[in-house]
Amino acid sequence: MAMHDFECLKCGEKFEELVPSRACDKKIIECPKCKSPEVKKLVSKIQMIKDFFCTTGG
Repeated sequence: MAMHDFECLKCGEKFEELVPSRACDKKIIECPKCKSPEVKKLVSKIQMIKDFFCTTGG
């Protein structure tokens, strides 16, 4: 399980959600404010730093 940041495409709410790490454990993510399943995963600052060091060798 990993914590991910999401943004609702319907109301704009930004929130965190604990998501299973295995693809077979699919979980429908809903906005906690409006209950819409139309959400997008945001790139976290930690992920950007991890990607930077993994691709640049920095």
